[in-house]
Amino acid sequence: MPLLFAVALIVTVHLATGLGAWCEVGLLADDREMIGGAILRHRGVWSLADAFLPASAAEAPRALYRPFVDLLFWFEQPYFGTRALGYHAVNSLLHCCTATLWFVMLRRWSSSYIAALAGAVIFVGWPGHSEATHWIAARSNVLSVFVMASALLIHELGATRAGAASRWSTLVVASLFGAVSVGCKESAVFVLPLAAVVSWLRSSRLRDALKRTLPMAVAVIGWLCWRRYALGTWGSGTNYGWQLERVTAQTCADWGAVLLAPLHSGLQHPLQTTEGVVLAVVHGTLSLLGLAALATVGGRRVAAVAVTLLVMGYAAGVGLERLDLSTLENVRYTYEPALGLAALFGVGIALMPQRVAVSMTALVVVVHAMGLAHNRRPWIEASAVYERMRGEVEARARETQQPVRVIDAPGVYDGAFALL
Repeated sequence: MPLLFAVALIVTVHLATGLGAWCEVGLLADDREMIGGAILRHRGVWSLADAFLPASAAEAPRALYRPFVDLLFWFEQPYFGTRALGYHAVNSLLHCCTATLWFVMLRRWSSSYIAALAGAVIFVGWPGHSEATHWIAARSNVLSVFVMASALLIHELGATRAGAASRWSTLVVASLFGAVSVGCKESAVFVLPLAAVVSWLRSSRLRDALKRTLPMAVAVIGWLCWRRYALGTWGSGTNYGWQLERVTAQTCADWGAVLLAPLHSGLQHPLQTTEGVVLAVVHGTLSLLGLAALATVGGRRVAAVAVTLLVMGYAAGVGLERLDLSTLENVRYTYEPALGLAALFGVGIALMPQRVAVSMTALVVVVHAMGLAHNRRPWIEASAVYERMRGEVEARARETQQPVRVIDAPGVYDGAFALL
């Protein structure tokens, strides 16, 4: 029953704001490329094995080798076609499943139902998830983190098994999930140090922890070697990925601000608005409470995983593509560190008396829902603009009865990605 209640609450919190994407946001920008690619694969000579063959030379500059994302779109396309609804529903399912897995792990680490529930519902309704949950092409984020969370939970179960055969077979299964997560998005390499931390939490000796992490290391490094063969590069290409020259004082400050106040503010810096300052104060207070939880054994366990995830996500973000705080463009890159912050907030809230903890969780969820509802507006507006322009093009073609050449110009519409 406690798990069922948690799942029901997670789904309710997400659908309160996520359902708008199902009904009002169509295929935007890269969505069309991904759905179109799936259609072409169904119509051409293509097999499942082709998904893992070396990518074309054209892909090398971008170095985006994510075959499991392409496979999932390939499976979905016959059922959903070019209708956005089904793809949105799958993204929502993956998002809610990640929050549920996080609830299970937080409960195991902290031994606190309140901490686990607070962490899960805070994550699922995080205001900065507008891009990850409203843009179908952000499937790489939600899918990779879902598989990564699955790998960590299986690894956790394996690390606590008594029998050697049962333990190692479970750890091997977890390592396979870890490799798949990296095949969904490159940032899922976080799964390796996270697995090491989980092993360390469940082992009294460092050597044993490293041994239990060995299958994950072999699988993840093995996948990276295959990726090197497929793309011809260890790195992230010339056009995408982490680059040292992007790490400046300004980008570091911007990523700190977007984690504290992930709020689209009408072309203003979030911390220059009342709403953004309120959100930053709430998150700052909860962070301090989370650090206070270090006095408890459960709090230290959760903090070890949460801080590791937060530090790695932050370090990865500051060297990635630009982050525009006025529009929240590329805010999807905060998906992983938000998971760590939510965990830290959960153990902090659990220090409060039960009634106060419940009230504080409800207050944070409501504040987050208001922020996320505000952040989704550009996606709905961009979709409306695109539909209007498509209607005008079709009307022009009917009127002239002549071929119409349309040049798609990808752009950012107040934070949402569209073809304008």
